[in-house]
Amino acid sequence: GETDVVALERERLEPDSLNLDVGAGSGRDASALLALGHKVHANDPSDALRRAALELHPELAGALASDSLPHLGTIANRSYDAVICRAVLMHLPRSDYSTALRNIRRVLKPGGELTLAVPVRRDDLDTQSRDAAGRLHTVVPVEDVVRLARVNGLSLVHSKTTVDPQRPGIEWWTGGLRREQP
Repeated sequence: GETDVVALERERLEPDSLNLDVGAGSGRDASALLALGHKVHANDPSDALRRAALELHPELAGALASDSLPHLGTIANRSYDAVICRAVLMHLPRSDYSTALRNIRRVLKPGGELTLAVPVRRDDLDTQSRDAAGRLHTVVPVEDVVRLARVNGLSLVHSKTTVDPQRPGIEWWTGGLRREQP
């Protein structure tokens, strides 16, 4: 089914908007946005994930690139109407959140929106915030994420918390954040 992120994008974007899917992973959201008539660029730092995304979603050919948070170094300033960052920020250390949010704001056009999804509760992490596969999953309180976003020029316009339907021990926060002017 449609993810919360794609549902939010469908509600708020013009059909021909230019979107960036940061940390696209399997390409699910980027593909869904293409199907809705949006223009999409997607990036992921993992060669293996980009290959898998193309196998699952061949329509993403030419739209996938290698880049990553916190810097998004290959992306021009003010180039996107919207940015999606679903289940990505959590893989960064908390100390990189501010830099990541500042760079997401940098690539958004004035008035552009970020759709951000982060875990707010996980019962499957060890004491070092790692899952069974050893991947980092930083869980940060929503208030801290919203504060960091605000400090970096992004204002909250939408907020929703949901329990993961496949993993009841995980709770997600999805927020819509608008780039403040200028």
